Amino acid sequence: MKNILLVATVLILFISLAILFHMDKNVTPTELTVPSKKTSVKDTTELIAYRIPVKKEYSDTFYNAAENMYNSIKDVIANADGQVIIGEVNQDATGQNIQQRGGGFIDKMIELIQADGKTVAVKGNEFYVNAAKGADAKEADADVVIQVAVPAQTTVELCSTEAQAILSQENCIAIFGSNQTAAEGVLAANANLNVLGSDAGAGDVIGVGFDAGSIIKAAVQDGTFIGAVTQSPLMMGYYAIYALTAAANGQELEDVPTDGYWYDSTNMDSEEIAPNLYD
Repeated sequence: MKNILLVATVLILFISLAILFHMDKNVTPTELTVPSKKTSVKDTTELIAYRIPVKKEYSDTFYNAAENMYNSIKDVIANADGQVIIGEVNQDATGQNIQQRGGGFIDKMIELIQADGKTVAVKGNEFYVNAAKGADAKEADADVVIQVAVPAQTTVELCSTEAQAILSQENCIAIFGSNQTAAEGVLAANANLNVLGSDAGAGDVIGVGFDAGSIIKAAVQDGTFIGAVTQSPLMMGYYAIYALTAAANGQELEDVPTDGYWYDSTNMDSEEIAPNLYD
């Protein structure tokens, strides 16, 4: 049985390599590595660039969700008569990837709001409240409150319950779901409340997601979400093959981040974005 699994693993590896290198038959796996004691994936930038187009404007994974949301709600914030709420639903407060997404969104949103002369408070989940950088007001006095919710367990249903509690507030103007589970929870909550949309000036609550999947993609396509951030499965696979090859050659590797991409109804079918949007 072990021999069968080993053979299957080797076959999968060679098939993956064949797919990755079919565009240039002169490139071999060993050419992905650099003859030095310490190799970083960054050393292969030129090789990567012609295979998979990467546009730098999509690269700030933790921040572009906040930036794109803020562009849709800044006039509402500027003209508000009272306090407004921006919601965030995170599936947990323990996973580093979720911590970074949730925290990055909060920190960037604080920066953008304060740059326009408004004050901000963060409330809700203790981890995200304590990790937030730059909040300058108490909840009762803030122009904008970022309300962060984390469910007791990681399920769409419980994320939906948390999202409903945020979306039910009359002064909620926007909400962010920081991964597929959380974003689908936000959409499930909206199925009952019907408050999400793309026109903040007309009273719609602006929704932004993270990751892809058929439910989130459909919500972006029809304007329920103004957009979302997707990761790059293509580059993850590419770097995985690179790491295997370098490791087989006895070279040392470093961790390397992969790009994230903002997508909305105007670009989700483009050749840069569509390959990264799984169902």
